[in-house]
Amino acid sequence: MKRIVLYFILIAIIAIQPGCGNKKDDGKKTSTVSDTIQRHINPALAIYDLNGQEYSFSKFSGSVLLVNIWASWVTSVPAEFEKLKKLQAENKEKNFKIISIALDDQYSEGFKKFYNTSDINFDVYVSLNNSELLKNFTEYKDKIPCYYLVDKNMTIRKYSKNGLNVEEILKEVKELLDEK
Repeated sequence: MKRIVLYFILIAIIAIQPGCGNKKDDGKKTSTVSDTIQRHINPALAIYDLNGQEYSFSKFSGSVLLVNIWASWVTSVPAEFEKLKKLQAENKEKNFKIISIALDDQYSEGFKKFYNTSDINFDVYVSLNNSELLKNFTEYKDKIPCYYLVDKNMTIRKYSKNGLNVEEILKEVKELLDEK
């Protein structure tokens, strides 16, 4: 009996420690490029274009990337795609690339319909191994669509799940392109 009581007391003490449970929402609006992180992407991570051609992230080394992870069934994606199209049209930097990764099955009717009616001006890829994708982009499990800003050395510098602000991203991209 004493062991059971001690066990429950121990669990209660652990549960009230700082960092356990949900974070308190302080009501402050976060910026679009919200969380600064420093994590290297595995250059061997494979993604595939819609024709089945494999690309490893090493192909994009030397460029600043905006990695967008999404699914066609998420209601906010069409509006976010409009922002991505604007970003692609406004950014003429040759060392900047949007890497848009769909979590959908590319052969599903829902994906095909969404893709074919979206008039996309940037490259769309799929991941055939979402567990490997998750190892590199761990935050996407919390909310999609989401965005990662990646520097020329394949290091994730920023993460956002709060929507895309084109002007802010353009400024961030310029700063990363200017880094040596």
